[in-house]
Amino acid sequence: MKKLTCFLSAAIALLPFNSNLFIKSSIFGITSIINLTHNQLVNADPYNDQGLSQGKYGNHKQAIPLFTKAIENNPFNGDFYNNRGWSKFQTYDDKGALRDFDKAIELNPNNKTYYINRLQVRFEVNDVQGYCLDSVSAINNGWDPSVEFLEQMLKECKQYGIE
Repeated sequence: MKKLTCFLSAAIALLPFNSNLFIKSSIFGITSIINLTHNQLVNADPYNDQGLSQGKYGNHKQAIPLFTKAIENNPFNGDFYNNRGWSKFQTYDDKGALRDFDKAIELNPNNKTYYINRLQVRFEVNDVQGYCLDSVSAINNGWDPSVEFLEQMLKECKQYGIE
């Protein structure tokens, strides 16, 4: 396997996954990106696809290690953390789900789906402030929720002084 050896090839290799990831991850240091091989980046998607397939049929426990393998191959793809977080949420691992959604948002803070998924966990654990803040972040990133959801959210947030 040929290692990525320059800034440009790392940027090109990451673009198919998410063009924002390279920029965001460069804050943490380019060394981590350069050490990934092209094969690792390419081989991450099949694990993610297998995890999605397992999750589609409700096999979330089986999906989690597949998403973990995708993350090991490409730790800069927020979708992989989001997908694993959703499977963790479905298996009642709320803390693990929140950690994965936090990481997905850290990697790509403009993805409304990550906020929507995290707000569902926060709702389940009665983190009303976090739920309200994630709802606003999701809306600011293009989410168009139903009128019924908005009315319910505003009612709940106002009860806690959050508007």
